Amino acid sequence: MLAFLGVVLAVAQAHPFDSALTGQQLTLHVGQGRLRADYLVEVPARDAVRWLVEERRKRPDEALEDIEADVISRELSSYADGLRLVVDGEPRRWTQLEPPEDSGTGDERFVRFLLALESPLDGQPHALHVSNGNLPDRATLFFMDVRVDDGIVVDESSLLTLREEGGLRDLGGDWRADEEMRELRLTVRSRTPAARRLLGLLETLSPPPSDLPSPWRTASSAHVSELRLGLPARLLPLLAGGAGALGPGLLALLATVGRWRRRRASGGT
Repeated sequence: MLAFLGVVLAVAQAHPFDSALTGQQLTLHVGQGRLRADYLVEVPARDAVRWLVEERRKRPDEALEDIEADVISRELSSYADGLRLVVDGEPRRWTQLEPPEDSGTGDERFVRFLLALESPLDGQPHALHVSNGNLPDRATLFFMDVRVDDGIVVDESSLLTLREEGGLRDLGGDWRADEEMRELRLTVRSRTPAARRLLGLLETLSPPPSDLPSPWRTASSAHVSELRLGLPARLLPLLAGGAGALGPGLLALLATVGRWRRRRASGGT
């Protein structure tokens, strides 16, 4: 993290920092059987340097590398405790995975603390609530995003709001200064195998606009994709056997309906 302490101090004395803001970035992955949070806290380097200096004064006879490791461990543990998870109204503890190798590294502007947290999630419908109580007194920018795999339906998300002109607005994927970004609420459920096959068919014929690699998608596209199943979902009993039973006329119909529903869900005409 701060083994280059002298370099950082020299830069800090010679050149002002570009920003004193703290950054917090949370990406939540909702998959079959598990929930994973990748969490990044960027603190101004001068703050991290101060932590190290203060700790060194308390332990002048110890190696700087040991003190640095303790500071990193302390911060990671604190940030993990501050990211609280509630599933269906019940508090749930995260399992903290091995942090990425670059956790605790930085430059003259910021030091980055990275966490990987995980919690089991069964196939039942769930209401998820993640609240961020970290660094409440600091000026902070927040970045939040949700990724779900193909088997997950997002029924509601605090990141999704209705536009006045129609369609969905996704608040995820951008840096924001709103304190409301400390709270994330989701209701999710598993998509049925038949619905997954039909969705796969629709997206083969009419792919949704997305730069995400399969099988992950944004919460908004997952929500919209379920809207696309509205009318064809009535055909699920007939289609559960796969695409091989579909004739060219029905394929064309499903493709047309899929494009129309996606335009309506995104606010188009």
